[in-house]
Amino acid sequence: MTATTSVRGRAAALAVPLSLVGLAAAGYLALVAGGRALPAASFAGLSSFYLLANTVGRGTFAAFELELTRGVARALERGTSTLAVCRSALPRAGLLLAAVLVVLAATSPLLARAVGGGGAVLLLGASAVGLAASSFLRGPLAGAGRYALFAASLAAEAVVVLGGAVVLLLTGTPSLLAWIGLLALSPLAGVVVVGVGGGAAAAVRATRSHAPLPGELATTVPALMWGSVLFLCSQGVWNLAPVVATARADAFLAAAGGFAAVAVLLRAPVMAFPAIQALLLPRLARAQVGGHGAAGSHRRQARYIVAAVGGGALWMVLAVALADPVVSWLFAIDSTPSRGIVAMLAASILLGTIAQLGQAELLARGRSAAVALTWAAALGVLLAGSVLPIDPLWAAACGQLGATATALTAIAVLLRRGRA
Repeated sequence: MTATTSVRGRAAALAVPLSLVGLAAAGYLALVAGGRALPAASFAGLSSFYLLANTVGRGTFAAFELELTRGVARALERGTSTLAVCRSALPRAGLLLAAVLVVLAATSPLLARAVGGGGAVLLLGASAVGLAASSFLRGPLAGAGRYALFAASLAAEAVVVLGGAVVLLLTGTPSLLAWIGLLALSPLAGVVVVGVGGGAAAAVRATRSHAPLPGELATTVPALMWGSVLFLCSQGVWNLAPVVATARADAFLAAAGGFAAVAVLLRAPVMAFPAIQALLLPRLARAQVGGHGAAGSHRRQARYIVAAVGGGALWMVLAVALADPVVSWLFAIDSTPSRGIVAMLAASILLGTIAQLGQAELLARGRSAAVALTWAAALGVLLAGSVLPIDPLWAAACGQLGATATALTAIAVLLRRGRA
């Protein structure tokens, strides 16, 4: 019985990264369907909405979900109240959501240009609410080890996105707002699954409902702040270049749609990194505690460099050679950016991926504030570059390449100082 339970537990834990990959794939397939049903100008708005939702929604609330996971897991280990952990986190979740909504309201004139109007901006706010709710429910599930229900909530969201996209494609729906609404409301499917499955109540059960909450179990403001900055700014680096390009494109929205399609396609490797980091972090953290992190790191360094050089060269060749035909075939878009722009976007993804591998080691050392500031600086470089008084597509590509180069340089410096 114990062996069977252990196998089931491992299978449930494996379902989490698989469901994350499935959700990312469903979003990509929805964009593919949207590209075939919408004109290029409307596709630019749809892709901008998708990228913004990932930035201000998933990017912001991922940190809160991780903090809640940590608090619930430690509470269960100590036999204290998990309900108290969730109650202490709820006001901070509300403040985080309020901050996101205020930012969306303040930037709505610019956002409306990028996503296709005020109605789409309102749906972006609705998406943030849904993502905040799903994060608040999934955090306790992960902390309590209820991976099956956690994965089921992600799978439900993926099914709604993919199923809705198929329906809209088959019916030939040309409304941009309908496609955006599908992406905006899909997180509620995960919320419903958790509620119906009784996971929320079970995960936050009160073992000592009136016991005071130990300080180390609370969702602390500094930890939540640095985590939010890290996730928000890193997501911004991956997502905002096409949004700014679309907002600046004006009469060249068809070209902006092609740029967005290429950017979305090339960022696919980044989508796999959260699952990779989830596997790397425990190993790196154990190495740091055991005192053999530096030696192990040096032994792996040569292999990583060889793999990075070889894989990077192959990535650049494939991206420049195949991005144009693949985007034209997948998204049914004729106007794609020049090979120079494609090369810059591909190089930015390559540099950013290497930076994220270094980021995992820094997080294992507890340097979350330094990593957060690194990505904040990188985001500033992206925004500054994206508004250069040149062609909007070239400016956006320059901004993203400069941002990832900044992140990689800063992370390399931090790693070298830590080993000195």
